[in-house]
Amino acid sequence: MIHKRCTIQYMFLFLGMYLYSSSFCAQTSFKLSKEKGFYYFDATVNGHENIRLLAESGIPGILISESEFERLFNECQFEKIDSAPAEIVNQLGTTQVKQLLKGKIRIGDLSYRGSIWVVGKHKILSETDIAIPIHRLKNEKDSTAYVIQLDFKKNMLDMVRESSIDKSKMKSFKIVGYYPKPIFESELFVSDKFGHYGRLSGKFILDLGNPMPLYLFYKNPEVKKFLSEKEFKIIYADDKKGNIITASIYCLDANNYKIGEKKVLNIPIAITTAFNITEYLGFVGPSMFRGRVLIDEKNDLIYYE
Repeated sequence: MIHKRCTIQYMFLFLGMYLYSSSFCAQTSFKLSKEKGFYYFDATVNGHENIRLLAESGIPGILISESEFERLFNECQFEKIDSAPAEIVNQLGTTQVKQLLKGKIRIGDLSYRGSIWVVGKHKILSETDIAIPIHRLKNEKDSTAYVIQLDFKKNMLDMVRESSIDKSKMKSFKIVGYYPKPIFESELFVSDKFGHYGRLSGKFILDLGNPMPLYLFYKNPEVKKFLSEKEFKIIYADDKKGNIITASIYCLDANNYKIGEKKVLNIPIAITTAFNITEYLGFVGPSMFRGRVLIDEKNDLIYYE
């Protein structure tokens, strides 16, 4: 009898250890590292460990170099898209598109299904980096854990259940478009250091791969009119040495601005002429936020602290 009791106890002990180790090793939580305003994390990609990923949301799909594509995905079966554009335009210039495919990729215990852009030299990505739109990730083992949680205080990225989130002290933006990029509506208030101020309402793109809190699209007629009528002073954006960063980026020397309930003090607003975008007012980057940001796809909401 004692022998049987011990056997049962050991069975429960080993079962507990197995469940604990399985839960502990599950890759649905990732440590973020911040470099020059961008957020990266390491994950197992299609069985390849310690692959560095750029946490993005303002891109049309995964961006990957030719060499990394051959190394990580050479055994995968993807659908090739023959109507791929020749280049991708971003605020720092253009990136050549080598090929465009569609398929599924495993990121730890999460998965991505969608476009895979094999690209040439990129202004931000190194040869071994991969940019991934994190709002397109799905939990392979738990479909109820569908909320993307970004904690910019703890520098963590997690997939969590909606029921586990305390949203009592959080504000929210309504998502009005989701693929390929999260689009939300809000009012923008701007006040500069010369006594000019004004309000503008419209749609913004949540762009987690953007180092600035706010990028406005100058070619949007509403933005151009707003900046002109309020007599905001627009100057070239330069680096710490006084060198102009690029001919397509300008800035507005704001003393404060607000999107929704989020206020930013004494940080310039970037203005870009690189995009022929008329539907949206601009990009909102992660430095707009200081605490948690939740992307709730099923309820079409972005929560923020």
